[in-house]
Amino acid sequence: MHGLAHPDGELATSRAAAKANICMGLSVFATRGLEGVIAQSSGNPYFMHISMIKDKVACANTIKRAEGQ
Repeated sequence: MHGLAHPDGELATSRAAAKANICMGLSVFATRGLEGVIAQSSGNPYFMHISMIKDKVACANTIKRAEGQ
């Protein structure tokens, strides 16, 4: 929900993490899509925080996207 604090939201956080070469965690509740956030990287690691929801298909699709499939 970084977008509530700044228009660039998680994109800006991702750029800062990349500049510092540190790991960034991204929530399924982020205000920006994971592909766009990871596109800001420079090889630094990322992880996805998954909150299980009733829609197991949507959850599985999010995991596949995080895996890059």
